[in-house]
Amino acid sequence: MNYDDLYFLYENDCKLRNISPITIKGYEFAHKKFKDFAGNNLKCEDITQDLISEYILHLKDNLKPQTVNSYIFKISPVIKYGEEINYKIKKYRDS
Repeated sequence: MNYDDLYFLYENDCKLRNISPITIKGYEFAHKKFKDFAGNNLKCEDITQDLISEYILHLKDNLKPQTVNSYIFKISPVIKYGEEINYKIKKYRDS
């Protein structure tokens, strides 16, 4: 499954759960930043701890630590959602 598809499933789930539109916008922004780094054709099975670590290092080059944490905090639920619905996402551990 493409990571974009997973994100849109997660976004719909957020809407069903009445998550604040501002929170959803934050998820969308972080999603786009992650895709800019990892590539538009990112597959869920390609998301590994190594990829997340590389992304964190990439973010640290340009952003404050709080901003890095915010971006990671906002992509984590999408990845965990993928795990919960049994898509092929490798084990991801919050950093």
